[in-house]
Order: sequence, then C-alpha cells, then structure tokens
Amino acid sequence: MKKTFIFMTTIIIAFSLTACNLFGPSPDEVATDFLTSVQKGDWEKASKYVNNKDSKKTLKELTSSKDEETKFIQDIFKKMSFTVGKVNEADKKATVESTIKTVDTKIILGTIIQEAMQEALAQAFSGEETDDAAVEKEMTNKLIAGVNEPSAKKVTNKVKINLVKVNGDWKVDVDQELLNALTGGLTSIGEEMEGNKLNPFGK
Repeated sequence: MKKTFIFMTTIIIAFSLTACNLFGPSPDEVATDFLTSVQKGDWEKASKYVNNKDSKKTLKELTSSKDEETKFIQDIFKKMSFTVGKVNEADKKATVESTIKTVDTKIILGTIIQEAMQEALAQAFSGEETDDAAVEKEMTNKLIAGVNEPSAKKVTNKVKINLVKVNGDWKVDVDQELLNALTGGLTSIGEEMEGNKLNPFGK
C-alpha cells in the first residue's frame, strides 16, 4: 500500500511538472520576466516576450546601441521598480494589473525645455548663431544627469499589461499606456511635442 501511494504521488508530481512545461509561463510570469528584462537592460531577452514586430525590432537594435540617447532610456529603466498583481484571462487574451514606479521624466524634460527656450531667446537677441547639434547634445546630457540625480522625483503609474497568446505562448502587447509608465511619462510629453525620438519602442 505504501509503495503504491509513493508510486501514485510520483506520477502526479511528474504529470504536474510536465503540464507546467507544456502550457508554458503564465501571463503574470511573462509580464514579470518582461519588466525585469527591461529593468536590467536585457533587450534581447525582453524582445522575446513582445508581440509587436516594430517594438521587438527596436528592442533588438538597442542591444548593440551605445549612443547617449539610449543611455538616457536605459537609466530610466534602471531606476524602475514594479509589482505585478491580479490577472484576468479570457480565451487567448489576458491583462495583468501592474504598478510601475520610475523617475518622473516630464518634470525633468519640462525644466530642461524651459531653460533651453530661455537660452535660445538670449542668443536670438544677441545675434549669435545657434549650433543645433551642440544644443541637442547638451539637452541629452542634462536629461541623463536629471534622471540620475538622487533627489529626482518619481512617479507611480498603475497600468494593465495586455498579453495575447501566440503559438501557445503569452506575449506582451506594448501599448502607449505601458510605454508611458515605463518611461515615467516621456511618451505622453513626446506626443504633446509631436516627437518620438526618445521613445525606445517607436510608435
């Protein structure tokens, strides 16, 4: 009787492990792995969890990119913390309620733009020519410094991460709400300015 019980228990455990492997990670596990990969700057791994083709391509490009604008985005993600909560699953779609906290880039960018406008006005009245490349580089450096400032204010966003099942695996649909939370409001101010240059995932 005892041997039979041990045998049946072993079969049940083996079946459970096989079933877990068969159905793959759950929506909340995929969401957690995706956010962790983004946080660590592991673009290659993060792209594996993404459903959007454009977003996946851009993430892979970031793997080898080392320019200043990419560093700015990476620094934002490094400051990020998150929690993953309730999962709602229906058919081949799911949502994972998440809370994402990172540096408030709207405040940083707003301050820098204000300073840049004042400098531009001063140069205009002085008759000096503006070096656009130098101004852009200076702004990027200020953005990097602002993100890494220890006293930089942070913003918390509650967002529902959307996932779809593709060939049996859950994939993250990267939408504007998620992007805005990941970048601390950068994409929303980017839309207001009709610019997406600093958006790491594209449109």
